[in-house]
Order: sequence, then C-alpha cells, then structure tokens
Amino acid sequence: MTRSFNLADIFEVVAQAVPERTAFVCGAQRLSFAQLDERATRLASALRAQGVQRGHHVGIQLHNSAAYLETFFACCKLGAAPVNVNYRYVADELAYLFKTLELRALVHGAAFEAEVTKALPQVPTLILRVPVGAGAGTAGAAGADVRSISFDTLMASGRPQLEDPGRSGDDIFMLCTGGTTGMPKGVMWPHRSLFMAALGGGGIYFRRPPIAAPEELATLVPSGPALTYFAVAPLMHGAAMWATLISLFAGHTVVVNDEPAFDAAHVWDIVVRDGVNILSIVGDAMALPLIQALEREPGRWNLQRLMVFGNGGAVFSRHLQDRLKACVPHIVVNNGLGSSESGLVGGGDKPVGDKEGL
Repeated sequence: MTRSFNLADIFEVVAQAVPERTAFVCGAQRLSFAQLDERATRLASALRAQGVQRGHHVGIQLHNSAAYLETFFACCKLGAAPVNVNYRYVADELAYLFKTLELRALVHGAAFEAEVTKALPQVPTLILRVPVGAGAGTAGAAGADVRSISFDTLMASGRPQLEDPGRSGDDIFMLCTGGTTGMPKGVMWPHRSLFMAALGGGGIYFRRPPIAAPEELATLVPSGPALTYFAVAPLMHGAAMWATLISLFAGHTVVVNDEPAFDAAHVWDIVVRDGVNILSIVGDAMALPLIQALEREPGRWNLQRLMVFGNGGAVFSRHLQDRLKACVPHIVVNNGLGSSESGLVGGGDKPVGDKEGL
C-alpha cells in the first residue's frame, strides 16, 4: 500500500511500526500507538456515517484529553479539516468562527455547553455536535437540523475499518489563530506542506533531511530514541499541536497537562512522574512561573531525565533563560522561530556554558 503525506497515513505508518509503544499520556489516560490509531479509525467511520465528508470543517473545542487527538486523526483519516477552537471563546467569538469556516461538525467539551448553545443558531451549515465528558449524554438540542450525539456513543458506533481511497497530502488542516491578530482566523495548511514546513519533514529526531516517502518512518522509528515529550501549552494551541505531531511521528510518547489551569508546580510534578525528556512552552508567560517554582523550592524535583527545554510561539527572554540554566544546568534550551502561516523558519539551542547562544 502506497502512503500519501496525509497526516493520518503518516501516523498509521508509525503506529504499525511501534504498536505497543505508549503514544499519549494525560493523567490517568494512556493510549498506545495501536489504540490511538484504532480509536481514531472507529471515530472516523462514525463521523462519516453521520454525514461528515472530505473537505468538511470539524471543530475541536476540548481541554487536553485523548478525545482531542482521536478527533484530530479521525478528521485526517476522512479528509475532513480539523479546526482547533479556543475553549476560552464566548458565544460571539464562537459564532463568528463557526460561521466563517462553515463548520459542519463540532466536538466540544460538555463544560462549554452554554456558550456553544448560544452560538450554534447562527451556524446554518452545522449538521452534528458531539459533546464530550460529564453531562454529555444529556446535552440540549442543537437545532432542528443538527444531531447531538455524545462522544462515547458515537465512538461505540464506529467500525474498525475505514476505506478512504481519496486520502491525500493535499487534504487540509485548518489552524485557527486569534489573540493578537484580532478575531479568530483560519490558516489553511495542506498536510504535506505542514509536514515539511512546520513539522520538520520527519527528520528532526533522526538527524537527517526530510523523508521522501512516509514508509521510510517504518524503518527509522523503531531504531530511534524512545523519548517522552511534554507539551505544556494546551493542544488547542498551534505550537503545542505541532510539537506533539513531530514527536508522535518520531514514535515518542506525548504527555500533556491533565489540568485545564496552568500550575507551575503541577507541571514539574508531571515532568518527574512521567519521566519527561523534552518539554516545550510558549514564551515568558509560562517560563517565568516555572522558573520561580524551581527557585522557591530548589531540589524538590529530580529533573535528571529532562534534557531539552524548548520554546516556540512567543519570546523566551535571555535573562529568563539564564535563570533557568542556573536552576537546571544540564539541560539544553532550544528556541524555535516561525509563524502560523510559514511554519518553522529557524531555531537554535544554547549548550551548557554557551554565552553567545540564543
């Protein structure tokens, strides 16, 4: 079977190469590569049965969870475009985003029910909403033409096989940006372009150029280092999602924060508990409280397994990098430079003792 550069095809190659290796950890939730792939396939078949088709936009409005990645890869398997939705948006922002992108389906946390319910009457294209979590089974009606099915019910209805001959590297991942750019906007990334421009083309952790075909990962991944990566930012943030995909496509275990709020001490607890080797943040807003926690309680956390402290998506100030190195002298600080529209355009690390590095 010839594989395309669709992100689902790439993930399936890795899952077949290291099926028993742990792919995802979120608190008590743990999925192997085989389990994540199998559940994404079931969800994809269930979404298709509910009318979601190639090219349709599917919103993912969730806190960190296995359901986030299951939904993301299910969309990729179908050729539907996954759309990250900021779970802090209120009804007016949601309505604007959903209407602009002509959203056809929405997978959302039950905790966001109130704002979602207010927004959806303004979204005439929506055909399906899928609430996730406590109370999901009793979600209110979404409108006369919109079906509401809980995530667990939808998953249980899925089939273990999915035929999709049209899968392509030209399928779209819709990355939504907001904040400093005003109202949320969608950046259209063809899968192949994203893989090559933003995800390193599969070669980053193997110290080699981008791969020429997805099948090459079947050989590279089993012989590569089995590392554990921690995305500190939520998966709904582009920087965290991209770094997560880079690690998954290298066969690494991805760990995410199991608490919706950012708590520096809890982050360091996760690093120790889950044996994290690589951690990534988004700028000073995350770096400062993490450094302050280390300075307040030196020696509380055994960080010997942590090798790389990465940053992307915002500035990590030089003076904070120096303070971090004073707390954890052995780690390498790595900075990535890029944008939602261009992918990664540069990077650098600061080895131990380097006074001129980034």
